[in-house]
Amino acid sequence: DLIENRSSTDPIFSNFQPFMHSMNFPRDVLVALMDGLIEDSAGHVCLAEEADLLVYAYRVAGTVGLLMCEVLNCKSPDSFSYAIDLGIGMQLTNIARDVLEDASMGRRYIPGDWVNDLSPDEICGAANEPEGKAAQEVRASIKRLLALAETFYKSGARGYRYLPWRAHLSIALAGRIYRQIGLQLADRGYPWHEGRQVTSKAVKLRCSLIAPGSLVTRLLSHDTTHDQLLHTHLKDLPYVK
Repeated sequence: DLIENRSSTDPIFSNFQPFMHSMNFPRDVLVALMDGLIEDSAGHVCLAEEADLLVYAYRVAGTVGLLMCEVLNCKSPDSFSYAIDLGIGMQLTNIARDVLEDASMGRRYIPGDWVNDLSPDEICGAANEPEGKAAQEVRASIKRLLALAETFYKSGARGYRYLPWRAHLSIALAGRIYRQIGLQLADRGYPWHEGRQVTSKAVKLRCSLIAPGSLVTRLLSHDTTHDQLLHTHLKDLPYVK
């Protein structure tokens, strides 16, 4: 019904439609988001390569960045690429944080060619031997994953200038707190086998004190050129140039 732009008897969709229209949500972005959710609902997920990882991250999180542009009244077309990047960065952190939890549900979002095609069951088994070869491969892949996330965080932060001031602070804080999860993982040597990493209230408070510093960049920087190489694998997806 969404693809065909028609009304629906489905109660969830019919209740959502007035909000969708009032926010001017692009239908193709919503469809891309649903594609990602449908992929997740399949139960067994094993991504093959980095391109698949970035397309998945775009669908479930880059799209959220695009929708938030409408919610926060951020209409500049120049902002969209940065919104996509911040969403992808946060999703990559999500994946790095939840490797063991996802594997226990039959999901491996780490590209197979990064970990010698370890299955979710094999990843679960490797957690019991954290110094084994398989566990080390997973650890190396998480390090690589978080390095990739850093690239997208840095790009996403350059787009804060397009947000209203209050939204800038809120989004900058959310991005910093999420990024902190990856920093903690790195500081501890990527202990993925111990389960999910969380940030403490003290860390969140520290992030809230640091986040306003991004306003300085907003005032001093005038470079609006987006690195299109970040979107090499996202061609033909909505709002990707």
